[in-house]
Amino acid sequence: LGYTYILRGEYSLAIENLNEANELDMNSAVNYDNLGYAHKLLGEYDLAIENYYEAIELDPEYARAHAHLAILYTEISEDHKALIEVESAVKHGYDRAKLEDAVSTIKNTR
Repeated sequence: LGYTYILRGEYSLAIENLNEANELDMNSAVNYDNLGYAHKLLGEYDLAIENYYEAIELDPEYARAHAHLAILYTEISEDHKALIEVESAVKHGYDRAKLEDAVSTIKNTR
């Protein structure tokens, strides 16, 4: 349900729902990744990073969390950290071309 709120642009409701879900299951990398994404969309970058790292701690091979972190680091001009996360995402199965395209697009709009 939390991700549905994200898709509808209701980021605060998404965060509320995902926090409630995390109270029931603190071991869900997907929930923490979605929570990070919702915080990112609200411009709450520190909270987004914290939640992406929580997702990665729970599942170090969760490629989507690495990819989301790479994109966020690119957005905030921390390119060295972004590159590390790009490599981690690709190592764990994320599509390199898709991720590099996203990173390149962000860099071109800075």
